[in-house]
Amino acid sequence: MLMLYDRDEKLIASLKYNKIERKRELNGLNNLEFETSKEVEYGQRTLFKDKKGLWNEYIIFDYFKNHENNDVTYSVYCEDSTSELYWYFIDDLKPRNATCSSVLRRLLERTRFEVGYVDDFPKKSFNLYRESVKSCLWKILDVYGAEINVRIVVDKIGIIHRYIDLRKRIGRDVGKRFTYKKDIGSIKKTTSIKDLCTALHGYGKGEEIVKEDGTPSRNDNKIGGGDYGRKIDFSEINAGKTYVEDNEARLKYGLGKERKHIFGQADFSDCEDKHELLRLTKERLKEVSKPKITYELKVEDISRYDGYIGEGVDLGDTVYVIDKEIDTRVQTRVISIKDNPIEEIEDSEIVLGNFIKDLSDNLVAYEKLKSTFENDRNKFNKELDKLANGVKSSYMQKILEKFNNELNETGGWVYAEEGEGLLILNAPKEGNPTQAINLKGGKIAIANHKNADGSFAYETFGDGDGFTANLIRAGVLRGGKVFFNLEDGTFLIGKNSNDYSMYWDGGTLHLRNTDIDLSNNYQIQNINHNINNLENQHSILSDRTDKGFNDIGVKIETVDKKVDIVSQDFKVGQGKFESTINAKMEGLSNVVENTRVSLDGKIETYNSNNLKTIGDLKSKISQTESSITSSVSSQIKIVNDKIDSKDSSLRSYVQNNYSTKTQTANLIESKVSSVSNSVSSLGSRISNAESKISQTANEISSKVSKDGIISAINQSAESIKIKASKINLDGNVNLTGTFTTYDNYGKTVLENGELRFYKGSSLVGSIYVNSNGMIVHASNFSFSTGNTFIDFDDYGIVIRAVGSGQSVRIYDAVLYSPEILNPR
Repeated sequence: MLMLYDRDEKLIASLKYNKIERKRELNGLNNLEFETSKEVEYGQRTLFKDKKGLWNEYIIFDYFKNHENNDVTYSVYCEDSTSELYWYFIDDLKPRNATCSSVLRRLLERTRFEVGYVDDFPKKSFNLYRESVKSCLWKILDVYGAEINVRIVVDKIGIIHRYIDLRKRIGRDVGKRFTYKKDIGSIKKTTSIKDLCTALHGYGKGEEIVKEDGTPSRNDNKIGGGDYGRKIDFSEINAGKTYVEDNEARLKYGLGKERKHIFGQADFSDCEDKHELLRLTKERLKEVSKPKITYELKVEDISRYDGYIGEGVDLGDTVYVIDKEIDTRVQTRVISIKDNPIEEIEDSEIVLGNFIKDLSDNLVAYEKLKSTFENDRNKFNKELDKLANGVKSSYMQKILEKFNNELNETGGWVYAEEGEGLLILNAPKEGNPTQAINLKGGKIAIANHKNADGSFAYETFGDGDGFTANLIRAGVLRGGKVFFNLEDGTFLIGKNSNDYSMYWDGGTLHLRNTDIDLSNNYQIQNINHNINNLENQHSILSDRTDKGFNDIGVKIETVDKKVDIVSQDFKVGQGKFESTINAKMEGLSNVVENTRVSLDGKIETYNSNNLKTIGDLKSKISQTESSITSSVSSQIKIVNDKIDSKDSSLRSYVQNNYSTKTQTANLIESKVSSVSNSVSSLGSRISNAESKISQTANEISSKVSKDGIISAINQSAESIKIKASKINLDGNVNLTGTFTTYDNYGKTVLENGELRFYKGSSLVGSIYVNSNGMIVHASNFSFSTGNTFIDFDDYGIVIRAVGSGQSVRIYDAVLYSPEILNPR
C-alpha cells in the first residue's frame, strides 16, 4: 500500500498506482517512480512498507500531468527523504581526531534525522565548510569509508523516528549464487578503463602563505579567509618522487610497446601530514590500477517460492555469479537494485560491482600462492593482518549475525508441566539438550550448558528486580535522556549534543559548560583565571626571586674564583711591580668596596621592590611560567654581564697601571689579603640579603610550578575555583571520590565503580560489576526496541506496543494478553 502525506505529514489518501519502480545504489541515489490517477503536488511525501517489511519514505520532486482519452494520469518522480538534508547547511565545522558518530551527531543536530547504529571507525580530522548537510554526509562516507543505511520507524500516528546508520559494510554474505538459467534471465559484463592509471601523483593541503613579519596572509575575499600556495607532496620521504606506482599494472595496462605508466592525480585537500598523504595515495592507487568491472543481471527473486527461502538478496550483499557458457565465476557485491518495492510480480535488475576475485583463477594460482607463502611467511601474515583490519565489521553486527544463523538453524522443544513452569530446550529431552530457557514463578533463567550431574547450569536470570548475567551484549543502550553507543564508546546524558548534562564524543568530555579535552592533556594551558587565593598568586614572584638569587649565589662564587686568579697573578709578578702598586691596590680596594656597597644597595632596593611587587600582585597575577623563565634569565644575564665587566676592568687596570718601583712581598700579600677580606665581606652581606629574601619567600606557600599549584589546592581546596573552560586534560584521568552530575529531574553519581541514578533524592537504579559480571539493578526497568517496550516491575514482565495500548503480561508464571482476557 502506497500512502500519500501532505507537507504537514497528515495522511491524504492511499494511492492506486501503476508501473512502480524503485532504484537504489550503494552509497548513492535512492529514487522511486510511479504513475497514479490521484493529483499530487511537489513536496508531498509517500510512505510504504516494502517486501522485507521495512518502511520507506520518499519526497515528491517532480511530476508530469498526462492527458489521454479524457483520462488524467500523473507520472511521479521521488527521492528518498534524506534529500531534505540538502536544505540544511553547515557553515564551518572542523572535526579534529573525531569519531564518526560524534561528527554525524553534530551534523544532524538541527535536522529531523537521528544518529542510529554507527560502527567504531578510526578517528579522523577534516574540514566541512559552507556545504549542505547532505553534501557533508557524502564526505563523511568517503573520509571514514562508511556505508549508509536509513531506517524509518512508524506507528499509528505516523513517522516517529528517522535514523541514519553508518556501518563498515552493509549487507550479508549468505553464499547466494546466481546461476544462468536458474535465476538469471540475462547477464551483461562491462569493463571500463576510463579512470585507470598505473602511477598516481598525490597532493595534500596547500601550504599557507605568510607575510614578511611571519603572520599568515589573509584575504577575506577568498573562501576560508586565507591564502594558500603550492600543495604539499611526499617527495621528501619517497625517494624524490611525487607519485607512487604499480609496475605490475604498468606491464599489463601501460602505454605502447614500452608499457609506459598511465599517470593520474589524487588530491587530499585536508591532509597536512606527508606520511599520511603517502599512505592515502597508495590506497587510492590500489583502487584505480584495475579496470572497473560490473555485471548487470536481470534476475527472478525465487525466494518467494516454497523451498527457496534465503535465496533473496539486498543492497550490499556479497554474491557469486556462475555462468558456464561465458566462463564467468566471480564473487562480488550488489551495488545497485531496480525493483518493484511492494509487489513480487516482476523480475529485478541487479548491478554487481567492486570486483573481488575471479574464482576460476584459484586453481591456477594455488601453487604460486603456496610457494610465496612458504618463502615469506612473516610478510604474508602481516598483509593478512592488514586485510583483516581493513574489512573488520561491527562487533555487534557479527554477534547478531551469529545468533540469527543459529536461531534459524536450531529447533525448539517446549515442555509445560504443572508446578514446573515452562521449559524451552534446543533438543528433545531424550536427545541430550544442552541449552534451556526456564520460565517459572515470575523468573526467567537461561542456561547454555549442563552441570556435571546433568542439570542445566543456569547463569543468566531475570525477575521483577532486574537481570543478572555473566555477560550482557549490546550495540546501543538508549533510554530516556541516556544514549550509550557501545560500538565506539560515545556517551550522552541529555537531549542532544547541544543540550546535555554529560557528553563524551570520543575525544572530549563535555560537562554542561565545561569541556575537558582528554586528547590534549599534554598542554594544560591558560590557567590564568583569578584563583581567589593569595598564596597561589604570590608563588609566581617567589619562584622568580628564589631562582634569581640562587643564580646570583653561583655568580658570587665565580667572582671569588676570579679574585683568587688575580691574587696568583700578583704573586707571580711581584718582583716586577713598582712601588705605586700600593696606591693602585688601595684604589682597587676602594673599587671593590664601592662595588660591594653599590651591589648591596641594589640588592636591598631589589628586595624592597620585590616586597612592594608582592603587595601589588595580591590583586591579580597573570604571569605564565614561560615569561617568568624569560624574565629571570634576562636578569641573570644582566648580573652576569656586570660581574664580568668589573672583573675585566680590574685585570686591565692592574696590568696597564704599574711603575718600575717594587713592593715587598709582605705588603702585596697584605693588600691582597685585604681584597680577599673585602670580597668575603661582600659575600657575607649577600648571604644576609639571601637570608632575608629566603624568609620572605618562605611566607609564600605555593609555587607557580605544577607541584606548587597542586600543593596550594590541597592546602585550601575549598577556596579554589577553576573556570572549567580553561582546563584541558589529555590521557587517562583518575577520579578519587564521588563524581556527580545533575539535571532538572535528578542526578547521576559515579562512585567506587558503581553508576547510580536518582530521581530527586530517591535511588531508582544502578549499574555495577561484581564477580558474576555486570549487574543492572532497578525496581522498575524497561527495554525499548523500536515500537515495543519490555517492562520489568515488582509483579512480572509486561510487553507492550507503543501507541496501540496492546500488551502481554507474565505475572506469577501466568501469561495474560488481550486475546486471552477478551476472546472474540
